[in-house]
Amino acid sequence: MSGLLSGKLAVVTGGSRGIGAAVVERFASEGAQVIVIARDSGAIGRLAGGLPAGAVHGLAGDVADPNTATAALDLATSLGGCDILVNNAGIFPAALLADADAATAEEVMRVNFLSAFHFCRAFVPAMAARGSGSVVNISSIAARSPTPALSLYAASKGAIEAFSRSIAAEFAPVVRINCLSPGPTRTDTVIAMEATDETGAVAEVTRAIPMGRYGECSEVAEGVLYLASPQSSWTTGQTLQVNGGGLMA
Repeated sequence: MSGLLSGKLAVVTGGSRGIGAAVVERFASEGAQVIVIARDSGAIGRLAGGLPAGAVHGLAGDVADPNTATAALDLATSLGGCDILVNNAGIFPAALLADADAATAEEVMRVNFLSAFHFCRAFVPAMAARGSGSVVNISSIAARSPTPALSLYAASKGAIEAFSRSIAAEFAPVVRINCLSPGPTRTDTVIAMEATDETGAVAEVTRAIPMGRYGECSEVAEGVLYLASPQSSWTTGQTLQVNGGGLMA
């Protein structure tokens, strides 16, 4: 532990499991307090139980509901104000276009894009008023690497990247806003999906990774830490690729 985030307060959506939980653990190891937003209060409690006392503040709610973002901002303000926002919450459906429907499309955009919109709209102006802040929006390799059956997911993550670039320009130089784009990562959701996915989309994405394996949640969390911390103080409006070479730029 180097204390890279000592004295900082972070907010992480979808922070109770997978990549989000790894980010919370990494931030806490660097001295941050973290507000974890997720639907499952029990999962938040279990995560908090494995971390230093006082490191985690839980808030259960629907991340796509603007009232949840408002409640999170109120909690952050009561704790001294938010320094770091990580929009990680998301869903990962696979469906060929002929099998997709409007309800699924709307839900993907609601959870994957509108949640980030609501949290950025609540937090970024408040960060600007405080004089500093860093936002990391979690995208996906799917946004730039076309894969059959992932059109809805890819569209939601492409929207995240375009949105992030625009607000990065709007709030520079006071608030830095970046994306991190993981490749296939060893989460419970992805592993379960690969076992049941009849489209073959998940397996196809994994086969295209030159490093030949899933990424680990902890590896993705290291990239998030870089973008969130002063280590990336001259970086904004960028998308950091952490994908085992699946997309090379």
